Amino acid sequence: MSEDIVRHSKAAVVEALSDPEEIAKKEAQNFLLQAERMNQIILDGLHGDRPFRLRPSLLLDLNRRAIDGLSRFAGLYRPGPVKIQKSKHQPPGAHLVPELVEHMRDYVNITGIYQRPFI
Repeated sequence: MSEDIVRHSKAAVVEALSDPEEIAKKEAQNFLLQAERMNQIILDGLHGDRPFRLRPSLLLDLNRRAIDGLSRFAGLYRPGPVKIQKSKHQPPGAHLVPELVEHMRDYVNITGIYQRPFI
């Protein structure tokens, strides 16, 4: 893996893997698993009997698929702060994330911004 790749957002957690090549392989595997799940969610939303409803458990499931084997906190809300290199933005504290996710869920589900496309 190239040494010049810079990750701008880094959670303050202990990594499960340390070899850059192994990390890249695991990230690619996880991406495919997460993409398969997203594809199923979209198909269910388009062709299912029930309307799509965003749920925090779905977001945590997608998070688990994205960082499983890379972080011991896969599928959980982040336990600590995140710093973004070269940015003045300070993400909200970890203790605020669950409530912010609930607010986002309410916004998405109430406004219906996910309405079925014109097909």
